[in-house]
Amino acid sequence: MGPLLYDINSAWAGKTEPPGAVGSKFLETLEALGRIRPSFKGWASSDDDESDDYPIESIRDRIGEWVIAHPPPNEEPAPWQSGIGCWVYAVSDRGLGDGPSRQAEFHVRAGSTYRNYNHFEVGASLDPPDLSFITFPLYKAALLTMVSIWPAPWASARCSIWGEQPSTLAGEPPFPYSAFQMPWIAYLNAERAATVDVPPSVSTERAPDGGLLMVATEARFDPTNVQHMRASRLIAQIMIEHADEP
Repeated sequence: MGPLLYDINSAWAGKTEPPGAVGSKFLETLEALGRIRPSFKGWASSDDDESDDYPIESIRDRIGEWVIAHPPPNEEPAPWQSGIGCWVYAVSDRGLGDGPSRQAEFHVRAGSTYRNYNHFEVGASLDPPDLSFITFPLYKAALLTMVSIWPAPWASARCSIWGEQPSTLAGEPPFPYSAFQMPWIAYLNAERAATVDVPPSVSTERAPDGGLLMVATEARFDPTNVQHMRASRLIAQIMIEHADEP
């Protein structure tokens, strides 16, 4: 089995926002992630065509300009009023030592009139994450932070295996293919959750905004654990039915 990766994703429909508002929420997210894990600090970003890092503190006073100057990948710069939105990201300090990464990454596409999304994970470039950083409290708090700052109909903290599909454990059915591979912690907003019937074998709780959290395990998700995978499969099916589009 390849290295395990853990990330959080959410998406929401087109939404016109001023670039300064997008930038403020971007900064707010980084600050909130730093409160969850104090080692997530020293955030930096860069331009696509440059290798130099830009400490976030150095662009704080011009964050609106930074947002406008960073269109989504593979799209030409255009006036903000065109609805193209932006794609901005930041990575935290790598941390001490070599080996598994302790670095956090957050990126967001926002201000688009089409579709917007954000993403968080622990891990850097081709380095797998330090699994001691992959905890239920951290990922739950990060997911709730993301949907509180960037309201979305769904969010999913998931596990994946580098370059591999989910394994089929002995005696178990294959995992359904979708964008919700091996969900660990899944969220639906109150509107979508109103029509969901969650099996009793899946743990649930209400989010502060009235949405629904579905939890496969409060331990670190392990794709070799039958109980984790069974709960995750049930959650994946719910997400396929209720969260495929913003």
